[in-house]
Amino acid sequence: MQTKVIIFDFDGTLTISKSSTWVRIWEKVNALDIDEQLYKMYASGKIDYNTWLEMGFNEFKKRGYTESDLNELVENMVLIPDLEQTFQILTNKGIKLYILSGGLKIVIERKLKELAKYVQNIEASSFIFDSNGNLSGFVSPLCNPENKQEYVNYVLKSEKIKPEELLFVGNGKNDETVYITGVNTLCLNPDGANYDNKEIWHNVVETNTLKDILPFISC
Repeated sequence: MQTKVIIFDFDGTLTISKSSTWVRIWEKVNALDIDEQLYKMYASGKIDYNTWLEMGFNEFKKRGYTESDLNELVENMVLIPDLEQTFQILTNKGIKLYILSGGLKIVIERKLKELAKYVQNIEASSFIFDSNGNLSGFVSPLCNPENKQEYVNYVLKSEKIKPEELLFVGNGKNDETVYITGVNTLCLNPDGANYDNKEIWHNVVETNTLKDILPFISC
């Protein structure tokens, strides 16, 4: 069946870095230990996702994280080669592109710049900075990025397509619940993902160019 929609993860999928946006931010504020503490609280069910997000935001604000710090993070990110060419090819074939990330929308938008025009929607939490570049607020995502199947089901419903018509491209453990929706899955440059499990990941590609996903797309 023809692919009509592709949903991409961002960190480690559309970038070539193995370090996530959040890890880089926690490193910048010298608080990786607090990151670990908060994650354990979330993973054990002591706090929900939005509380986890809010507590992290409050730590960043308290420690003086600024828009300049974020811009430095964006500058040091490297997009996977041939991203623009691949997005053009897919768009010309009538395939709609989405991004679903556990990272930050503001980071993705600033890294993609004009390439964001190819994307229908970027689903992620985000930061708000005031006119002085100080962190002043955050925006929660529509769906919990730790349960990415929620957003995939949302896109299936809004686009009125069958699961077989959607391809999800990710690389990590937090992408692995997507298979529950019945969509096609592609593990691109695995990073901690259980990529040997063919029920979770239908195909696996290790590459240094996004164009290598094209043979796995039905047109």
